[in-house]
Amino acid sequence: MKATHIATALLAGALALTSCNDDAFLSEHPKTSYTTGNSYLTADQVRASVTNLYVHIRYWYQTDYFLKGLGSDVLDQPYFRSAGNGYSDFNQYSPSSNNSNKIYNALFQLANYANQSLQGYNTPDIQWPSDYEKKDLLGQIMFFRGYAYLSMGELFGGVPLVDRVYDKVKLDFKRSSRQETYAFAIRDLEQAAANLPDYPSVAGNVAKGAAYHFLAEAYVALA
Repeated sequence: MKATHIATALLAGALALTSCNDDAFLSEHPKTSYTTGNSYLTADQVRASVTNLYVHIRYWYQTDYFLKGLGSDVLDQPYFRSAGNGYSDFNQYSPSSNNSNKIYNALFQLANYANQSLQGYNTPDIQWPSDYEKKDLLGQIMFFRGYAYLSMGELFGGVPLVDRVYDKVKLDFKRSSRQETYAFAIRDLEQAAANLPDYPSVAGNVAKGAAYHFLAEAYVALA
C-alpha cells in the first residue's frame, strides 16, 4: 500500500509540474521547416517543383482515360468493358458531373503548380548550375502551364486565367473567353518552344518538339 501511495504522489507531482509549465512542455523546436520564404532558395528546390509537374500529369493520365481520348475518335472501348464509367456516352457529361469536375480540377492544379514553380524560378539570387539548365527549366514550366490552359480551352471554353500565386484569398476571378484562353496558352507554349532544347539532357523531360506540337494545336484552335 505504501508503495502505491508513493507512486500516486509522484505521478500527481509530475502532472502538476507539467501543467505549470505547459508552454515549455508543448513548444516545438523543429530542426527545419518550409515556408513561402524559404521554399525556393536553391536550384534544387525549383527543380523539385518542376518534377512535381510531371508527377501530377502522369498520375492523371494513368487515372483518367478520358484525358487520353477515350470515348472520342482517338480510341474507344466496347460497351461491355466500360463498367459504367460513361466515357463513351457524352450525354453523361455536364458542368456539374464528377467526370467533368475532376478533369477541370486536375488541369487547374497543373496550372497552379506551374505558377508555384515559376514563382520559385523567379526568386532572386538563386545560384544556377548553368544557363542551359536555367533556360530548360523555364521552358518546362511554361510548357505545362500552356498545356493546361490549352486543354481547358478545348474542354471547357473560357476559364479564369491565373498567371501567379496569390498569398491572400481571392474569390473574384473572371471567366475569359475561349479565344482568350487559347491566346494565353499560345504565349506560354511559344515561350516554352523558345527555351526547351531539341534533345533534353534528362531522359523523359519535355523537348522543343512537344511544345511545337501543342502550339500547332493551339494555332489551329484559335484559327
